[in-house]
Amino acid sequence: MTSERKSHDASNLSMLQTTLGPRAGLLFSLLFAFGGMLVIVVHFFPLIDHAKILRRKAEITAGDRKAKDEDGKFDEKIKARKLEGTEADEERKKQADAREKWETERAKLQLSLEDLQVGGEASTYYYAWGAMLGFICLAFAGLGYLNFGQTTSVRVAGAVVVIGEVLFILASYVFPNVGK
Repeated sequence: MTSERKSHDASNLSMLQTTLGPRAGLLFSLLFAFGGMLVIVVHFFPLIDHAKILRRKAEITAGDRKAKDEDGKFDEKIKARKLEGTEADEERKKQADAREKWETERAKLQLSLEDLQVGGEASTYYYAWGAMLGFICLAFAGLGYLNFGQTTSVRVAGAVVVIGEVLFILASYVFPNVGK
């Protein structure tokens, strides 16, 4: 009975391979491409979010330095131009207005920085789901490459993908804080 069952299963597998062979190869290749692109894109989103935060911090730092330099040079400018009385008061008022304008702009930039930080933290949930979906697509593609009458090189590629994913997932549990 087991020999009958094996031959029956082998004929079903052979039929499945002959009917789905070319289509299955295309399907698994598309699944592999989609999963690979999704994993790559989702991997770079947190890096882009972090770069946005660093850019905003740099804008604030540059503005602070410029304001500090202008404050430091202000007294020297008044002495060099030999301004006194109302002229000096007008220059002081211009300097105070410029400083107040920067403080208003700085507050806006600081609020924007906080929004970027919160948005980046909130997005990690979706990035994790995207990565999981990408890895699932890669896993199915890799398993599909192992079956359906593929060539030896395609089967090896499928095995490498599946083993690589298993090692990656194992490493992410063993070393959970790597890359964070």
